[in-house]
Order: sequence, then C-alpha cells, then structure tokens
Amino acid sequence: NELENSSNFESFQSEVADLIEEYDKIIAEDKTFALAYYERALLNEQLDDDSKSQEDLDNALEVMPGFYEAAKIKGDICMKNSQFDNALNWYNKSIEINSKYSFGYSSRAYLYFVTDEVKLAEADLDKALKLKDDNVEALNYRRNIKHVTDGPKWPVCYEKETEHYIVKTDISQERCDLYADSVDAMYKYYSKMFPLKEQPKK
Repeated sequence: NELENSSNFESFQSEVADLIEEYDKIIAEDKTFALAYYERALLNEQLDDDSKSQEDLDNALEVMPGFYEAAKIKGDICMKNSQFDNALNWYNKSIEINSKYSFGYSSRAYLYFVTDEVKLAEADLDKALKLKDDNVEALNYRRNIKHVTDGPKWPVCYEKETEHYIVKTDISQERCDLYADSVDAMYKYYSKMFPLKEQPKK
C-alpha cells in the first residue's frame, strides 16, 4: 500500500508539473493573462509551493486588480501558514472588491472562528449562505461551529479548561482531566517544534 500510495503521489506531482509547464508557455506569450497566473498559482499550491503561488497571485492582481478570487486564495495561503492578520486583510480585500462573493465570507468566517471571534464567524456564515445557499464550505463550517459551541448532547458532561483548550467528555472527571493534560502537553511540545507566526486564541 505504501509503495502504491507513493507511486500515485509521484504520478500526481508529475501531472501537476506538466500542467505548470503548459501555463509557463502561455504566460511567456502573454504576460497580461491574469487567469493563467491564477491557475498556475493553484497548481503550485497543490505542490505546497506557497511562495510561487503567492507570486503568481500577486501578478494576477497586478494585471487585474478586481480579481477577487485571487485575493481570497492569497488569504487561504496565509491562513494555512497561520498568518491570521494577513489572511484577514486578503479576505477583506476580496469582499471589498466583490461584496456578493459568498466564498469570501465563508473563508473569513473560518478565520474568525479559529481566532475565537465566534459571533463574527456566524455573521459571515449568514451572509455567505444568503448569497449562495449551497455553499458547501459555509455549511460545513456552520456545522463544525455548532458542534464546538453547543457540544454533543450528553446527559452528563465533565469539563476541564487548560491554558489552551476547553476539554469536555461524558466519561468521568478523572478521564477528562487526563485528556486535558495530554492535549495541552502535546500543544506545548508541537508549539516548540513548529512555532506559529501568530498565536490563535483558545
């Protein structure tokens, strides 16, 4: 299975690289083709080359300043790298360009949720779904937010709050304490190994 998965991944990388070469040719012929920069940015993002993706998105926006989808994807890349302030700026830019862009609101809603601005997240999800009621991204985020804020409907709930988490379970207070101490210890370990540029709120 591991060999098969590795082979499939290498095949995928090769296909994406071939597509990037095609866009290289298109852009070489027309350096004002904003959509070509955008599509190449998406391909580079699939290869986790965020630097090239951001560069192509910048080029797309330079050629076409009203390219709100490109601004949104720039926000997504910042979000992926925990650059929350930059992500918010780009989501705001995307919505500023097109106030009826549903996915701009749903992406900003996720950022608000991660940074513990739940009411702002819910307001953005309302806007996103009003504009596009089948926005799957917004529907999933709303479901996740409801699950986190309301919690499962347990007859008995045990809770412990740590420096970084609020842990709940229906098993026992002893087990809840154990879970809470464990996840907080993991957070501290990974935050030392992979420090965030900006710290999310609890």
